[in-house]
Amino acid sequence: MDDLHERVGTSKIIHLHGQLNKVQSTHNPNLVYEMEEDLNIGDKCEKGSQLRPYVIWFGEMLDEKIFQSAIKKINDCDMMVVIGTSLAVYPANELLEYLNAEAKLYIIDPENIEGLLPHQVKRKLVKHYKTKATIGMQQFFEEVK
Repeated sequence: MDDLHERVGTSKIIHLHGQLNKVQSTHNPNLVYEMEEDLNIGDKCEKGSQLRPYVIWFGEMLDEKIFQSAIKKINDCDMMVVIGTSLAVYPANELLEYLNAEAKLYIIDPENIEGLLPHQVKRKLVKHYKTKATIGMQQFFEEVK
């Protein structure tokens, strides 16, 4: 949701849960704007409806086009690294099931993931780095370089 990937030059990013630097209309989710200042009550779109953060809240549906784009990328990848997620939030947690059979899966998270992965995904898991992201990423890079 943040723009950290863009800041380091990554250009092919799928923002599954929205973007913190954008806002959208409360009545028409297709009206999306760059956020230039703090968002306040009374800030409205050109159609007159209140603006809200351009993020997916709990209980809201993901954008289907963005979700399908993520599925395609996951199905086409050679390697997937999952960092710092509970693997419990639907439907994003089901994206791992679209990983193709040849792809390698690495998970970096200090929590126990046993019982959270479906059987077909467990067979793809190459390694679980049971540590925080900063340490796990260093370990991952050392092993895969």
